[in-house]
Amino acid sequence: MRRVLVAAFTMAMAQAAQAADMPDLTDLPILRGPVRDGLSTRTKNWAGYYVGGQYGVNSNNFGTSGASAPLNALASQNSSVAGPFATTQINTKTSVQSIGGFAGYNAQWTDVVLGVDVNYNVGGQNVMAVGHSQLFTTGPYVTNTTGVATMKITDYGSARLRAGWAIDWFLPYATIGVAMGRADMTRTVTTVADVTSPTPYGPVTGVQNKTPFLYGYSYGGGLDFALYRGLFLRAEVEVNRFTTAWGMDATVTSGRVGAGYKF
Repeated sequence: MRRVLVAAFTMAMAQAAQAADMPDLTDLPILRGPVRDGLSTRTKNWAGYYVGGQYGVNSNNFGTSGASAPLNALASQNSSVAGPFATTQINTKTSVQSIGGFAGYNAQWTDVVLGVDVNYNVGGQNVMAVGHSQLFTTGPYVTNTTGVATMKITDYGSARLRAGWAIDWFLPYATIGVAMGRADMTRTVTTVADVTSPTPYGPVTGVQNKTPFLYGYSYGGGLDFALYRGLFLRAEVEVNRFTTAWGMDATVTSGRVGAGYKF
């Protein structure tokens, strides 16, 4: 009997040792279903408030075809002998650098990102329209009238709705919204007797200045790229179309790069 117990105990110990040397098949991934941790790419969380700064280069197209009528009206106020004239635009397109900042809020549903965004930029853009009358005779006078209208956008910004699609650490997006800005504007008209005039006259000069508030619409698109934690880079293009003031209007197209932080 004792021999039987010893033999049984020896066999049990041998089987236990053999089982300890074999691998645990329950640890094999194939027996635990699909493995996701560490292999799938997680989408960046873009939800939340953010702020940042930006630098841009603006290409500005101006229109001054409507400046003739305001200049003629100013000439009539200051001289009864001023003749009508057609306006010639001196510079139709200018480029200038700008600096500014942006802020906004994102809401995210899986890969869809919707939000609001505002930005403000400082950078002067200039345009000048010059008009000359042909020699104009009234009574004893032969006069020459010159009119100049200038416009400079001092600062501008936009409030936009933003829609994007999160792709890993990238967020391409499109925007649409309202544009706002301020401009310095001046109109000057001078009427003087021509050298052929039999009677001396002038010069008579009229000047008007104002700083109008401009508004319009904006649209564009860009790309945000996440760096580390809340830090991200931004590159975008935006078009701002402003309303007409004193017969002059402007379209500002901005290419900008910036950096921001999402809280």
